[in-house]
Amino acid sequence: MADIKIPRAYARGFCYALSAFGVNCIASSLDLAVGVLRFLVIKSYKDLIVWQKSMELAQETYRLTGLFPAREQYGLVSQMRRASVSIPSNIAEGYGRRTQKEYKRFYSIAFGSGLELETQLLLSKRLALSPISKFDVSRELLGEVLRMLNVMTSKKMRN
Repeated sequence: MADIKIPRAYARGFCYALSAFGVNCIASSLDLAVGVLRFLVIKSYKDLIVWQKSMELAQETYRLTGLFPAREQYGLVSQMRRASVSIPSNIAEGYGRRTQKEYKRFYSIAFGSGLELETQLLLSKRLALSPISKFDVSRELLGEVLRMLNVMTSKKMRN
């Protein structure tokens, strides 16, 4: 991981923001984080680790739901696929927003979609719609994505 030293005069929020992208830092502010991430570290939403992981999660969700019975095509399969696609979509849209409040809103929506998908995965597992072992990859990816989104939307990052 890269280390970035930032003047202590800035708030701690910057470190929380950068930690979601795998970067260690020393105190600063979220406002500065937005600028640094956009101009020095992150050139596109595609560079965000959380977006990359959520894309993997969406792919894995499609693989998993492809194993479900045909009777679920318009039920859980459809809902799970939509929820999984919603996560990287909202991360991308949030990245493109101009204000901290706006992008946090979209990251929060992505987090909510992740919780929705988690509930659907749990229900699918309980209903034994696929072999239990097939759920492991989705569960692990979802956990990673939710932890990153939690950091990105945490109270410590709020003004």
